[in-house]
Amino acid sequence: MKMEKDKVIDYDWKIWKGGLIKGEKLERFINAAVNHAPIEKLKIPFYAVATNAGTGEEMVFGRGNTGVAVHASCSVPGVFQPVRIGKDTYVDGGVVSPVAVDVARRYGADVVIAVDISGGLDKDAPSGVMNTMQKTFNIMYAKNVAAQLKNADVVIRPNVEEIGSTDMEKFNQAIFEGEKAATAALPEIRKVLDKLNAEGRLPVR
Repeated sequence: MKMEKDKVIDYDWKIWKGGLIKGEKLERFINAAVNHAPIEKLKIPFYAVATNAGTGEEMVFGRGNTGVAVHASCSVPGVFQPVRIGKDTYVDGGVVSPVAVDVARRYGADVVIAVDISGGLDKDAPSGVMNTMQKTFNIMYAKNVAAQLKNADVVIRPNVEEIGSTDMEKFNQAIFEGEKAATAALPEIRKVLDKLNAEGRLPVR
């Protein structure tokens, strides 16, 4: 199914709701793409990582509505409105687990391929209150990412440094850069698989 901006982005300019994008279109798009199958019925095992906005704890969705779980897992604060599930509210899993390498290991992944979109830190000193806050957040985020990436078998780094989290006009460019980086990483992925297979560390399926 082709992903187009107007099929997944539904703006809501009422900022006090917690985000610019409602996310309902995204839910519908994802559910249509998987023929409305719940997470536990998907052909390929899938887990969505979100953050409980009330407790700050990591939440891993392995059952239930696929579209809602994906929506919750990518609800970047200030961009997507938080998602209410039951009595709790959830935001982007990247708040507590940016690349979720440990989650993949915990749920049985034999090989973990992580995607790093942090891009690296701007070395210039920040100016102004907002820039200082953003720089501080970026430093904490980058260090959290670096710590988790150490446990990945392969790390893919798309060239998305110039694409901001709210820059929806570069939607297709982000997808293209991801595809390009993944294709470039295929030889490394094959090398890792061959090595693990030779060591007898890959299960026979």
